[in-house]
Amino acid sequence: MKTRSTIRLAGAFALLASLAVPLTPARAGFSYFAGTGNYYGLTTSAMNWTQAEAEAVGLGGHLVSITSAAENAFLASTFLSVAQGQAVPYWIGLNDAASEGQFVWSSGEAVTYANWASGEPNNVGDEDYGALSWHFARGDQVSPGTWNDTPLNGTSGYGGNSNGPYFGIIELSYNPAAVPEPTSLFMAALCLSLALIATSRRGRRPSRMATAVVLAPLAACLAPASAEAGSIAIANASFEEPSGQIHGPASGWTPISNDDPANRYNPFQFWGPNAWYLGANPDTDPGVGGTGYQGIDGRSLAFAYEQDPGTGIQQTLDAFLEAGMSYTLTVAVGHRNGAEFGAPTLGSLIELLAGDTVIASSRDDIGPDAGTFRDQVAFLADSDAFADLIGVRLSIRLTTTLPFTVTYQATDWDNVRLVATAAVPEPAGIAMLAVGAIAVGIAARRRGR
Repeated sequence: MKTRSTIRLAGAFALLASLAVPLTPARAGFSYFAGTGNYYGLTTSAMNWTQAEAEAVGLGGHLVSITSAAENAFLASTFLSVAQGQAVPYWIGLNDAASEGQFVWSSGEAVTYANWASGEPNNVGDEDYGALSWHFARGDQVSPGTWNDTPLNGTSGYGGNSNGPYFGIIELSYNPAAVPEPTSLFMAALCLSLALIATSRRGRRPSRMATAVVLAPLAACLAPASAEAGSIAIANASFEEPSGQIHGPASGWTPISNDDPANRYNPFQFWGPNAWYLGANPDTDPGVGGTGYQGIDGRSLAFAYEQDPGTGIQQTLDAFLEAGMSYTLTVAVGHRNGAEFGAPTLGSLIELLAGDTVIASSRDDIGPDAGTFRDQVAFLADSDAFADLIGVRLSIRLTTTLPFTVTYQATDWDNVRLVATAAVPEPAGIAMLAVGAIAVGIAARRRGR
């Protein structure tokens, strides 16, 4: 009887532990960046820098530490207008609160990269905290993504959308939309303790009740602790086919156009006097052993040139919307220079569709600096938001957004990527699994009497 009482007590403890172990709540809206392997999202509201850092720490991360131009471009594109439907600044982890002029990342990472706006940091009015895209939000003629130092609560009175407080960009090593914050050490210890109790009945075979008691927390222990990411195949994703073609249609893609469809071209060979990208010429052509050009994947691009909004390309994929998944569509978007220097882009809208329904999109009317590329990202946090479309075929659409008004106005696309991340059980699901296992054990024990 003493052993039975012990097992019952352990069962009750297992149930309570399964329900009461603190787990970080699921948090949607974070975007994945392959360059770091991390996830990025915003604080729950606009707040001062210290509050934003505290919220990030509470999720197991910090305000973002930006360590490369690629990461900075990803952030500038991803969070261009997501917070309030307009350009706004965002807190980053950079600060010199401890020692004036000695900027450090709140994460403790080394400062190896900087993208200060011209004349910054200037410490006007005791400015100790870094903000992304402040000058762009104010309305200055700069690209989004430059940095400014600001006071704790943000600036006030500078115009545009620069007034604080700001949303903060949080950087996490896990996807909070899919992965509970781990408590595996505690649960592993609990599993081990219960296993010892259940098998210590003087050498006798464990009862069905004891087995259920062990299986309940064990299921929680063994639940997947991370999400698995996988790339979805895209035909001719870097527009390299047909090989040898200097200018013409891109294999695997269907043009969307009014009169002159979007096509593909090789800027290393089809350059002539216009020099579509300065430095992309026959000498740097990777197809003949050249060094290539930063941002161009391979030697060819897709483009829309001097066309009306809605011109572009699309592709139907051999993949279907799956339940419990997040999807990240990333496209390198380019802005020509050379003879076109000063001409704006035609804008870029990238969309992921299930059937005819857009399930993720990103619009960028600004584009990168002339002669450069930056990643544009569209993110779907949870496919279950489109439950009626599960099983429907996916497709990708890339189109322009702005009217043709200036000679040489164009948008280029390259290196199209789509990653699906499988969700794992949320805390409530794990707890219910534990409850269900114990209930089955109790029922089995009663039938065995």
